Amino acid sequence: DRYVFHWSELVDNEDELKYYNAIEMLADPRTQRAFQEDRKWLNWANCVILLMPCGRSSHMEAGYGKGQGKLLYIFGDFPKGEFDVMYGLADRLFRREELPEMVEEIKRRILL
Repeated sequence: DRYVFHWSELVDNEDELKYYNAIEMLADPRTQRAFQEDRKWLNWANCVILLMPCGRSSHMEAGYGKGQGKLLYIFGDFPKGEFDVMYGLADRLFRREELPEMVEEIKRRILL
């Protein structure tokens, strides 16, 4: 079974999260279990797709995957004025209208 974490396991109300910092949260065994589960699946994967827009956690996962030698694709909208030079780590960036091309690249590089 896959373990799926939700913040409601730690607090009754999402507003209560503001009273905890990352160090305190990571000390909780439930948070550690969620972390271990996510890392297990990142280790299993052949590639990581960063689906834009996304948050900090997704960017951390993408960086971890790339650091582990996985293929990294960034998929989504790329509005003018919103760019990070570290997107240069990606093997390729795909716009939303390029979904078929991304699927073909994954097939070519991983599945075939």
